[in-house]
Amino acid sequence: MERLNRDDAAMLTAFTWALCAPCCLVKAGCVITNGTVISVGYNGNPSGTPNCTDANEGCKKSRKQKCAALHAEDNALIFAKRDPRLAGATMYVTIQPCVSCSSKIISHGISHVIAAMPYSRVSFGNDGRFDESQQAEEWLARAGVKFSWYEPIHPFAKTAQELYLREIEQYLAQFRPDEP
Repeated sequence: MERLNRDDAAMLTAFTWALCAPCCLVKAGCVITNGTVISVGYNGNPSGTPNCTDANEGCKKSRKQKCAALHAEDNALIFAKRDPRLAGATMYVTIQPCVSCSSKIISHGISHVIAAMPYSRVSFGNDGRFDESQQAEEWLARAGVKFSWYEPIHPFAKTAQELYLREIEQYLAQFRPDEP
């Protein structure tokens, strides 16, 4: 069997952490590396507060309410607690960072972000953020943070990405209006 390269191994780790997310809509994962894994994260409410998958909570977005969840990047940066290894590190995310997360990435000194899918694909038509993918990418570039799209090499990584993207699209289809 062919050996995984570091990008595939890191993104597979991000896909795995996404499965831990207590979100009933979109599960996102993040891994920060600098030779070794520094931190991981997934989207969910702050510790000690109810998540949408908890009994009687349900998805706030499906009720057109503001979601209180932290993004996967937020959680990974919080868990890293200003680790000096963040400077120059690479962040692997299953979903491209939004503008807010991009600001935090910049302030923590991350030098490279690799994303598996655009943020705009998980945006809802009524939230006005369809252009956030481009804004976030431009914001990172202006700050000197390299951004690239994940391109799996190993067959297992290709299959994992396809399964992840298919699952996200199935979740979101229920909230998007039918095409005319």
